[in-house]
Amino acid sequence: MQVPRRLGLTTTHVSEPILNRYERQTLQSHDDNRLGRSQMAAISRITRLSLPTVPSPFPAQSPATSPAQSPASPALTELIASVVAPFLTSYVAWVLQDAQARGLKRLYFVARDGQILLKIAETLGQSMATPECHYLYGSRQAWFLPSVTAINRQALDWLVLPGHSQVLRHLLRRVGLDPEAIAPALEAHQFPPSSWDQSLDDAGIERFWQALTSPEVSGLILQKRRLPDSTPSSICAKPGCWRIKTGPSSIWAGR
Repeated sequence: MQVPRRLGLTTTHVSEPILNRYERQTLQSHDDNRLGRSQMAAISRITRLSLPTVPSPFPAQSPATSPAQSPASPALTELIASVVAPFLTSYVAWVLQDAQARGLKRLYFVARDGQILLKIAETLGQSMATPECHYLYGSRQAWFLPSVTAINRQALDWLVLPGHSQVLRHLLRRVGLDPEAIAPALEAHQFPPSSWDQSLDDAGIERFWQALTSPEVSGLILQKRRLPDSTPSSICAKPGCWRIKTGPSSIWAGR
């Protein structure tokens, strides 16, 4: 820039086309697919440069400020183009390839987490062979209970979450139970009827887990989790995701 300035030319240093740290890390990965890494870094850079700067989700103005009025966040734009997009695209590409290898005819991406994954799959389908891809409407509550294979804290970690209701009746409803149906087990763990509609403290949460994992209650939950006999489906656990297989079809959803 010094030479043009000595010649009286106005210059501006444009640094955006330089590879950012994520793109450099992609090139420096230790594997033999150098061409693939180079292509991934190049696509990430092109995407980053072509995106408008994403508004910050944390506006400095009043809460009434619309996203369009929020201050621009180059760091958020960089994160989306360099981390989120490559990760999700790679994941969906793996799902499609795995489905093809298994001979599956169609894939259902479950609402709402699966919406962006379906759009990625449809885009990838323009350049690679894929099963039929569809969008399946369904709440998380509808899928969590059928996915349970064991009654313990790890399998049911979605039951007690910060910021969610910790009222005993509400917790039981998430596993398809009413307190009236298991009253003896609840009273055995110091939950009289007067406590069923009250929020639990830490000690109460501990007793709740003890009641939930007792043989009479856990057995009832495992009965509730079974899909109707008329639905020829089976649940297969996977690290980070699960799928419900029905004949030549599969449903994928993030956990």
